[in-house]
Amino acid sequence: MKLKQIFYLIAALVVILGFAGFLKSKQPAESATAPPYQSSAVAASETFYDFGSVPINGGKVTKIFKVKNNSETKVTVKEMHTSCMCTEASLKLGDQSFGPFGMPGHASMPQINAAFPAQSEAEIEVVFDPAAHGPAGIGVIERLVTLETSDGKLQLSIKASVIP
Repeated sequence: MKLKQIFYLIAALVVILGFAGFLKSKQPAESATAPPYQSSAVAASETFYDFGSVPINGGKVTKIFKVKNNSETKVTVKEMHTSCMCTEASLKLGDQSFGPFGMPGHASMPQINAAFPAQSEAEIEVVFDPAAHGPAGIGVIERLVTLETSDGKLQLSIKASVIP
């Protein structure tokens, strides 16, 4: 009887270890490439900004992000959008201005299709309206702005604590 119990215990252990090995093999391998939403040519000096406490009736708040085309060739800026209708973003590229752009599905999302010259800089102005969601919008928010280029995507993020 004891031999039978040992056999079942070993068999169960083999099944459990085999199943664990199978699950481990199904996990995606770590990627050595750039993370999603990170363009290799276009980069920002800062990609995150925290507005801190923002009164719901205090009016819109603005942050300007500086971006640069670090490559040796021009990059085409295709489009820009935000993650929520409470946030808008505009692009200033040389003497041209594009936007404001919002959340896809809430307004038409025109293509920008503008050349971003090599080694040049641009500005992305992000405007957050703390009153856009009404009283339900009180609390911490995090929003994203995505700049899509011919070289990939660059994502910027903002955070605020909307207070009464």
